[in-house]
Amino acid sequence: MTHEHGWTTALGLALFAMGCGSDDVADTPDSGTDLSACRATIAAKIADAEAAGVSIETWPVADPAMMDPANAGDADIATSAYNQYYRDDLAAHPGCTTRDLYYDKANPLPFDPGNGTFGYDAATRGNNDFFWQDKTVNPTFGVDNVVDTALLPDGDVARISGYPCAAKAYVTPAEDKGKPVVILVHGNSVRPHTWEEFEYDPSDLDPDGTVTAANGLKFTPQPARAQLVSRLVAAGHRVIAFDARSDQVAAFEAQLNPARNLSHGWAVPMLQALFTAVIEENLADEGRTEKRIAIITHSFGGTAAYDALRRMWLASRETGATAPNPFQYTSHVIFGSAGHHGVLTYDQGSSGEPPGYCDSARPSMRGWATCEYGSLLAYVPTYFTDPLNGWKDLFSTACADGDFAFGRRGACGGNAVKYTNVYMEDPPEGGIGLDGFLNARSMTLDMPGCVENRAIATDSFDWSAYFWKGILAAHLGSIRSERGMAIILEELAR
Repeated sequence: MTHEHGWTTALGLALFAMGCGSDDVADTPDSGTDLSACRATIAAKIADAEAAGVSIETWPVADPAMMDPANAGDADIATSAYNQYYRDDLAAHPGCTTRDLYYDKANPLPFDPGNGTFGYDAATRGNNDFFWQDKTVNPTFGVDNVVDTALLPDGDVARISGYPCAAKAYVTPAEDKGKPVVILVHGNSVRPHTWEEFEYDPSDLDPDGTVTAANGLKFTPQPARAQLVSRLVAAGHRVIAFDARSDQVAAFEAQLNPARNLSHGWAVPMLQALFTAVIEENLADEGRTEKRIAIITHSFGGTAAYDALRRMWLASRETGATAPNPFQYTSHVIFGSAGHHGVLTYDQGSSGEPPGYCDSARPSMRGWATCEYGSLLAYVPTYFTDPLNGWKDLFSTACADGDFAFGRRGACGGNAVKYTNVYMEDPPEGGIGLDGFLNARSMTLDMPGCVENRAIATDSFDWSAYFWKGILAAHLGSIRSERGMAIILEELAR
């Protein structure tokens, strides 16, 4: 989601002075995966479309013209002018680089923020992204992570044949090759540390021992606890965290995009390369009995990952294609706080005039991302969401039944993909939702039997105060709260 605005005033007032919740909450009922139920939903939706005179088979699922790099004209791939298009030329992609990675143990640069170098820091085990996690470099946004190094998961830059871009590979001492390789896809403005342990520097607390985020949320940060990477590694999974290199965005968007938001055109081509490379690596590994990948996403990462799968699937169907069908080799797609049906930042315009960042005067990635999502308050499908969701969400869970994807039967290689949405339920009084950017309607998919929509309660925050003094504490609850992580691990074990 676009993180520049933060939460609305009403939301900030509603949350102000909250204490730490128990985080021991109920979720929506889990009925398990039932392929017959999913197939019945698909059949009913197709019949509904036919009755309305809508052709599912001819529904457009190709890249929208507004994002097709063939239509870029004179746009320079290294500037903001290119941001609405897919950056398919990875050799020229500003973010497709492994140079100066803070978690690369072979990075020859010292970790010396005062002098502008940000190499691997053994003292923080490669967990310190200087922009958000070093207040000596960024006194406005930075908050030091003081978690005990021994608690941090060990990792290094991923080196995967066929993947030239950045990702972090974690060390799994007792890997179970009978389990899918997990690929984590972070949201906007952040990097792989969104999946890792964080502990707020006590010296930065307010005099009463609390922290107050920019949106008015006030609470007492909790000590570091095991986050999703550590739990996945402990369960025996090989884990790879995608890195969209938001640190490279500022090179050509410093004035337009200070929060380092990403557009789908920036992230999706890199994700395609990562998913393909890991699938092919799995297929070549004779000792691996589980050849599939499991994709776990947060926020912007959800639609970016699903769009990458769509594009990969289309490529696999081209005449003479050798690329793998991604749905044949995907076990799970788990969305945390994903904007399937619009985002509030589309509606938040300056001077109260919507749309906000989505207009021609703001040709940055934060602007194009909101255009791609569309309105939360008055959602209608956009050029970007139309191919992903299809008729009334019919396309939004490709191969959930092991057969149907994007209007085509026999499209899955016989594999059924398990889909899950983890989302924060709406407050009893209604409104936009405590998530801050999304509500339950925008985060869930209307495909009964094809997806598990599992809610966490409104006190299931990320109580660590990670990221700008906890401004995204609710939005991150789907992947960093105890309940959110428990649901993810439970669904992954199915």
